[in-house]
Amino acid sequence: MVGCLGLACSLMACTPEDPVEAPTTAGEGADEVGTSEDTGTETDSSEAEITETDTETDTGAQECACAPGTDLIYVVSKFGDIWTYDPPTDTFAEVGPITCGSGLVYSMAVDHDGRGWVLDLDTRDLFTVDLAAPQNCAEPPWVPGNGGFNYFGMGFVSHDTLEVCEKLYLHSYSGSGPFSEGEDLGSLAVYDPADGSLETLASIDFDGGEIDGTGDGRLFAFAGENPVKLVEYDRESGEALTVLPLEGLDKTSASAFAFHSGDIYLFTEADAPECADCLEGCSEEYAACLEDPECAEALDCALTQGEVTDECGGLIYASVQDCMAGTCHDACFPIGGKLSQVHRLDWDESEGNGKALSLVHPLAPLRIVGAGTSICAPLQVP
Repeated sequence: MVGCLGLACSLMACTPEDPVEAPTTAGEGADEVGTSEDTGTETDSSEAEITETDTETDTGAQECACAPGTDLIYVVSKFGDIWTYDPPTDTFAEVGPITCGSGLVYSMAVDHDGRGWVLDLDTRDLFTVDLAAPQNCAEPPWVPGNGGFNYFGMGFVSHDTLEVCEKLYLHSYSGSGPFSEGEDLGSLAVYDPADGSLETLASIDFDGGEIDGTGDGRLFAFAGENPVKLVEYDRESGEALTVLPLEGLDKTSASAFAFHSGDIYLFTEADAPECADCLEGCSEEYAACLEDPECAEALDCALTQGEVTDECGGLIYASVQDCMAGTCHDACFPIGGKLSQVHRLDWDESEGNGKALSLVHPLAPLRIVGAGTSICAPLQVP
């Protein structure tokens, strides 16, 4: 593979290098996960020299080099703690904290060079971090609010042009209230990191959503409500190609997803395990609330939202509300938010049960607000 010069390079497809072992503690693995460099060698006019990291197709199109570690899923917390998730082993590994920006993260995408693209929750600015050393930051050509995109989910998708390895796709969010869906509520745009240009592709029917892409040019979004949905879009037109409802899965206040090895991994908030036990011991009306459809629905809404409001929790029995606000507050609404859980959607139907959704990790070590794979992630099970 011929290394990219920044983000502009020639390619037909992005090919992962051999998998690398994820770091196991903060600060470890810095030598294994890093940014790619230009490794091309000079050639004469008669013969091309090929090294271990340089290849060229018969058509003359060059491939895009993948940095070590870019075959993993990267996740980030609201407070900028970056971890990896390795689907084959179902393991999380800590990388380290982001030390630039306001310290608060809204979303993250991952490029083939081993950089995390981070949207700052407070400033709404976009910056990049070296995923091997998240304290190393840079600023791409981005102006907060560019094209009306103040808050957005994002992800990279490969492009088969000769000039661009990948482009960054953005899914808008108004920033007002919970995520919702309805005709033309949102926008889908594509950002070219090579020149900083932004193009709005289409109006879409979701206000707020996450984005991830693949090395073979597929574009996915995780959005919607009642139920939440996985949407595949045409990367050129923004047209929705498929819309798959994910019954039984709430998007929750913090959510993210990523593609890996033919499947989709969805990160949503898990129920706080100590909350139910605390409420049961605190309120004699808790059991009755669970039997009352209105109270149970209001309770579920408040726990999912992360707080009790008139619109989301107002019908919870008074004694249960008192417990949630007092004795059981930390158990039901832990500081920093509830930890995440991981579901796997068998998108490629490799297990023979259709596009089945299953819980694979009930309690992650962090609350995940952003996730992403680069276009170097495996397209199918190795």
